[in-house]
Amino acid sequence: METYKAVMAQIEKLKGKAEQLRQAEIKGVVDRIREAMSHYGLTADDLRFSGKPGTSAGKTAAKKAAKQAAKKTGKLKATAKPGAPKYRDPASGKTWTGRGKPPNWIVGVSDRSPFLIDAGSAPVAAKAAPAKGKPKGKAKLKRRAATPVSAVPAATA
Repeated sequence: METYKAVMAQIEKLKGKAEQLRQAEIKGVVDRIREAMSHYGLTADDLRFSGKPGTSAGKTAAKKAAKQAAKKTGKLKATAKPGAPKYRDPASGKTWTGRGKPPNWIVGVSDRSPFLIDAGSAPVAAKAAPAKGKPKGKAKLKRRAATPVSAVPAATA
């Protein structure tokens, strides 16, 4: 039966071996990169790297490239800006823009036109009951899936 100490010793031995293999592979990768840079006449500035490996400069360049590609394709995400209030609760005077999760005073109301600020101060026919627990049936809220950002294709020369 193996002991904890024996397993930890094996792990440390394997970590050392893994680091040796990594260093051996890195040399080959660096040689291939230098060869490609020489072949295409590229410099470190062309790659938009700062002097240190692992710094955020490379990540920033990738983000900028993705943003420029999204701009060209028209898939740039619009930034959210606060909107003007669209609905008002006549009882409390609280307002809601119509964006995001509806407040409790308007949840469950099928016709929201009496709450419209532009509609005037017409009396509200049906007041929404405060939501308790999870909504049932069709009133169940659905989460929106995050829109994936398309990968930027590599440039060919």
